[in-house]
Amino acid sequence: MLTFSDDILKMYANTKPAYKKVYNILKAEILSGQTASMDRLTEVGVAQALGISRTPVRAALSQLKSEGILDSVSKNGVGVKQLSRSDKAGLLYMDEVLESTAAYLAATNGSQEDIDTLFEINDTIRHFHYESVKNNTELKGVRDLHLQFHLMIAKMSGNRFLYKEVVELRSLMRMHSNDEHARPSVYLDTITPCHDKLLEALNARDPEGAKLWMKVDLNLLKSIYSDSKMQ
Repeated sequence: MLTFSDDILKMYANTKPAYKKVYNILKAEILSGQTASMDRLTEVGVAQALGISRTPVRAALSQLKSEGILDSVSKNGVGVKQLSRSDKAGLLYMDEVLESTAAYLAATNGSQEDIDTLFEINDTIRHFHYESVKNNTELKGVRDLHLQFHLMIAKMSGNRFLYKEVVELRSLMRMHSNDEHARPSVYLDTITPCHDKLLEALNARDPEGAKLWMKVDLNLLKSIYSDSKMQ
């Protein structure tokens, strides 16, 4: 039987209208990495699991399909859409274009308070990476921090349309990737120092430098995940 995370159900318990509630719950479950239970969804199954009528479920599934998150897997069911190699390459390319532009704008438009917060996030990321190396543990706990770091820079661009596109792209990237191939030592040796350079450029209000180091950062991530679902 289809089940959903209690935390996600609580988060959207009061969301209205009903189809938006279903949409948010399904999308949050998929993006959280719980795709095993999302391999085949039906209107009846989702409606029963959420205790809701099929009409809002149908609308929510239709919207997720239109966004390229779900795809038809049978006559009556849908599942998480699998991207082709060329689609994945295109996704990564567009993310690099948009996020490097966001970094360029953030160097001018971002507040000092926002930049200071980014420094704090990066320090926390480094701490968790260090602990992962020391204890030989997985990196899954820092995925949200990395996402927060990048989305904050996108928001600092001051362009809400650009920010919205980066959020959507990052959501798709997260759906089709995982951390299991990434070694903590690689992050300590490459990604966090790259973040340092990016932050130096932002703090110096250097748009070209911020753009450059964002591109370097994203290309390093591509190489790290060369064996993952994103490649």
